[in-house]
Amino acid sequence: MEWREGRMTLVCCRYPQAELVWAQEEHKNMGGWTFVQPRFNSLLATCTQPGSGRVISYAGRLPSASPATGNKYTHYQEQKEMLSKTLDVPKSSLEGFKA
Repeated sequence: MEWREGRMTLVCCRYPQAELVWAQEEHKNMGGWTFVQPRFNSLLATCTQPGSGRVISYAGRLPSASPATGNKYTHYQEQKEMLSKTLDVPKSSLEGFKA
């Protein structure tokens, strides 16, 4: 994964009130989260006011040893949870959603 810190810093500093959410379909321990989280938090510390507590948050599946749930209904629930967190909408508004 290429990391373009200069661009990321520019965008994050341009929108200091924006909430940053990293959304990934993979489980927390299998996707890019462990790579981007410390980098984002480090650059956010350089372009926000000290003590603001601005950090990037995670929206996605919980850590797992298996890449799939093995159950389509559990998969749908995980997808709804991820979308709910990412888009900041209640899960009830995603009724009828199927991945």
